[in-house]
Amino acid sequence: MAQDIRLTQGELNIGSDTVEVALTISRPWTYKEQMLSTIIVDVGLTSAYVFWNIQTQTIYYHDTWLTSGYKVLLLLSTQLMGLGFAGLLRRFVVYPTQTFWPSVLPTLALNRALLVPGKPETVHGWTMSRYKFFFIFFSGKIAQYNLG
Repeated sequence: MAQDIRLTQGELNIGSDTVEVALTISRPWTYKEQMLSTIIVDVGLTSAYVFWNIQTQTIYYHDTWLTSGYKVLLLLSTQLMGLGFAGLLRRFVVYPTQTFWPSVLPTLALNRALLVPGKPETVHGWTMSRYKFFFIFFSGKIAQYNLG
């Protein structure tokens, strides 16, 4: 299932400069690398919650005193306070093996089905791998979306 990543040569244009890029990775993409890239993309897709506060103050309360400096300081203070609380509470939130976040489970299941090799299991007379099950279900959902 894992593919070799090969990009032998490419060009990156930055303004009027062209930079040559050469990258060759000739080993399989591992499960840990996939999870790290999934986490990076997941974090990059979300924005800080403070933007909702700024938007609410601007639209609903018509605050005219909101300056760029205030917005940057509010963003930094809330983000750093969140990181501080995460550091203080990691003994209770991160380290116990009994704790889990239910919203993470579908992502883990999908990455595991697509990347971890597994033997086909027999359940109620059906025999197929997780990979095959995913693509059958995915194709069915695409067909349902396009037809209905």
